[in-house]
Amino acid sequence: MGKIILIGVGLDYEDITLGALKALGSCDYVMGHQKFYNQLKNKVDVTFIPEDDIQDSFDIEELNVKRIQKAVSLAEKGKTVALLSGGDPGIWASAGYFTRALEFLSERKVGFEIMPGVPAFIKANAFFGAPLNFGFCLLPLCDEWITEDEIFLKIEASLKTDQVIVLYKPVFEALSSVFYPPEKYPFIHPPLEKSLLRLKRLHNLLLEYRSGDAPVGIYTESPLLIPLIEFPHIFESLTYFALIIVGNSQTVAIDGKMVTTKFDYAASTV
Repeated sequence: MGKIILIGVGLDYEDITLGALKALGSCDYVMGHQKFYNQLKNKVDVTFIPEDDIQDSFDIEELNVKRIQKAVSLAEKGKTVALLSGGDPGIWASAGYFTRALEFLSERKVGFEIMPGVPAFIKANAFFGAPLNFGFCLLPLCDEWITEDEIFLKIEASLKTDQVIVLYKPVFEALSSVFYPPEKYPFIHPPLEKSLLRLKRLHNLLLEYRSGDAPVGIYTESPLLIPLIEFPHIFESLTYFALIIVGNSQTVAIDGKMVTTKFDYAASTV
């Protein structure tokens, strides 16, 4: 019986786990976005299958269906197929739609496994210090599957309970994708304009519950730590893969780091 393994490859090759490397070694074929394969190229001996034949899909849902069907067709021939995901497969990635199709996989007698990866919020937390030390709320800002009002209800609930907030997807993926046609996703077009409007709404809401000097970490290829009041200055530089950490009342900025704690070293050593 063939098998499909969803493998999280983190954000860089240095993030990949020993379990993921072992799983890759057992695979006959590897599928997924070229970006994630490039993290492994020349480092892991795998046979990559380009997705040229499914990139002509009309939208993201059809692309997901074709990706599932292609992986299943190979697994039905007794092959082990890996599908690569950035970060972890279960956080806005392939596990969402593959697990939803488990009945289809079971009917075809195809094995299924998920190999976890290091998600972006773990990398961001380590880079900035310990902003997530006392817990946090993880939400998307611009999501094609969740309405804007639902997202902001959750953000406001988190603010009211003084949680640190981690935001994925600060802009719509449609900025760099052809898989979100305007006739099916009118609420995200034009994507740049809609993304900026949502960021402005976010900033206004944050200022209702946080002070202007509250620390905000922007995790990208060039990370930034800025006070909340300066947040609008970087709106237009944000990309889909950027991550935002908004501190709470216990979060402080110290020498370019963020920490959420009640511990005070100076007071404790008096």
